[in-house]
Amino acid sequence: MKQLFFLILSFAHFTNANEISQTTISFFEMPDFQVYHQPAKEVNDLTQQIIILDHFSTDGNKSMQEWVESAKGKNVLLIFPVLEMKHLQFLNSKQQDSHGNFVSQLNKIFNKKYSLKNDLYRIYSNNKFANLINRYMLQFVDNDLEKFVMKNPANQVFDTKVMDQAKEDVIKHYLRTKGSYVSSAMDEDAISDFLKLVNFAENKNLAFRWRYQNVTFSKDQSVQEFIFEDL
Repeated sequence: MKQLFFLILSFAHFTNANEISQTTISFFEMPDFQVYHQPAKEVNDLTQQIIILDHFSTDGNKSMQEWVESAKGKNVLLIFPVLEMKHLQFLNSKQQDSHGNFVSQLNKIFNKKYSLKNDLYRIYSNNKFANLINRYMLQFVDNDLEKFVMKNPANQVFDTKVMDQAKEDVIKHYLRTKGSYVSSAMDEDAISDFLKLVNFAENKNLAFRWRYQNVTFSKDQSVQEFIFEDL
């Protein structure tokens, strides 16, 4: 069985006077990638990990600063993987168990690095990363994934034929995990996709805990509030 290898090459980086560390990670044969991470002021048994899959650069960007600002006073460990197209191409070319390993092992790496006692985590995924997370959730029951956001997933990502083929315990967990489908525009296709999920759950008589959010890029704070809710 292939092993997961990761390198800890950390150094301090500063964003709005908040210290952020950077780590290089080697994952299977995928090209090495950087991860920014910022722990709560005081890490304890309740500290929870937030993985943010967005289009970050190796120098950070405004979006990262906004997440750091929103997390002030929250007992969270922020994780910002810097994934480029070459990394996505690798993940999309592998079998589904590699997708699972990537998501769950990233969580485990930083739980171990910071000696976290709380295994629960939340994840924000934007654009193409949303498709990756959706595919992952249809393959695995991840009881540590407490809440998620999928923002602007590609059209047709919610394929009812694929959902019908999922194992019973997987599809039940998929639909009852607290999540948010976010669209940044009044897009009929997005609303139609969400209604597919609603109808699918109703037809199967399954609990459904997702919600639909329509936001503009200037109002992403509401998405962050959802992720940080009750923390």
